[in-house]
Amino acid sequence: FGRACSELDSEYLSQLSLLNLSGKDLTMSAIPAGMSLLKGLRVLRLESNMLESLPDEFGELRLRTLDLSENKFTRLPASVTKMSSLKGLYVERNELKALPNEISKL
Repeated sequence: FGRACSELDSEYLSQLSLLNLSGKDLTMSAIPAGMSLLKGLRVLRLESNMLESLPDEFGELRLRTLDLSENKFTRLPASVTKMSSLKGLYVERNELKALPNEISKL
């Protein structure tokens, strides 16, 4: 029974298109490394947390919208600049000093 549930969870998660983790006081250590396995994920809302960076694997996500507003970023994570499908990026109310040059490729 446990294996069947695991396979069901995996199939369900691969079809997940929107994930809202806003206002959870998350830090990078709270974000699972397996997040890149969410191949169907298109919208990820991480606003109002305590994030300072993101795992490198995030660059593999095919997100269209990423909301990183109201966190603790001082620089945009490199993984974000690898998201070629990204259409909407929200980073207001962070502590960003500058944006990387690669941002123009999005």
